[in-house]
Amino acid sequence: MEKIVSILKVVVAVAGTFIASSLGGCDDLIILLLALSGSDMILGGAKGIKSKNFSSSIFLWGIVNKAIIFIIIALMVKVDLVLGRVGLLRNAFIIWFSICEAASIIENSATLGVPWPDGLLNILVQVRKGFSINLSKIVQRIIADYKLPESEEEGEK
Repeated sequence: MEKIVSILKVVVAVAGTFIASSLGGCDDLIILLLALSGSDMILGGAKGIKSKNFSSSIFLWGIVNKAIIFIIIALMVKVDLVLGRVGLLRNAFIIWFSICEAASIIENSATLGVPWPDGLLNILVQVRKGFSINLSKIVQRIIADYKLPESEEEGEK
């Protein structure tokens, strides 16, 4: 039994080191995002239970969503290395995702009955609307503004 425990300790240490290294280290920003993500998962589950709308598939996709956030951060660490900008994109993305998690925490806790100022909730509604960006419209506008060809055939003319 002691041998199994020793092996598990080594596996956890190696995995933890790899993950921390991939995320650019274990600093206060990562700890903040981990705390916000965990809190959001707990409050989201509580919200689902309270509203009698808890779904294991929705919860699973929440976990997948959180994993994707950390994959994106790991990618930004690599992009920063390529660009020679230590931590610039990584930190920007962590801050952005932290804001998104905080907004979700406020929303979930309000649903659970935690009192929030009406003005803050109104701002949250407007910010959440801003999160749903129509990427195709943005790309079409860039193409129109910069007179970029929309297809390879147009670019060859």
